[in-house]
Amino acid sequence: QQQQQQQQQQQQQQQQSLLVQQREEEYALKVMQQREAELRDINRQIHAVNEIYKDLGEVVEQQQEQIDEVEDKFARSADATRRGLEQIDKAKVKSERKGWRNKGKTEEKEKGGGVGVDKRKQYLLLHLLSRSASEVAKIVSACGGSGSASYV
Repeated sequence: QQQQQQQQQQQQQQQQSLLVQQREEEYALKVMQQREAELRDINRQIHAVNEIYKDLGEVVEQQQEQIDEVEDKFARSADATRRGLEQIDKAKVKSERKGWRNKGKTEEKEKGGGVGVDKRKQYLLLHLLSRSASEVAKIVSACGGSGSASYV
């Protein structure tokens, strides 16, 4: 009978040991399944980030084309502004040579007819344009002149 009790105890211990081992295996399986699911989720997230980077690359490329186009237009505008300033300066020098700035002559011309008044208006307009154009030139220079790409 004692032997029978020992056998029963051994069987119970074996059953408990098997039960503990089975529970440990189930737990390990659940942990592995969770890790596998987490790895799949990380893989999906990495693919999503990769797609975002591809999209950003395309957007940056498109914007760079637009930036290059704006720089080109800016350079052409700066050149046109410089040419305009040169023409205004030439016209100003020419008007000063003709004596439009001389008040006495202008007054004589005003009294003699309408021609002096028109030339005085032209001079004032030319003077105003000269000041405006020089302000534009300052702005162009402040913005980096023609085609500055220091921000790229």
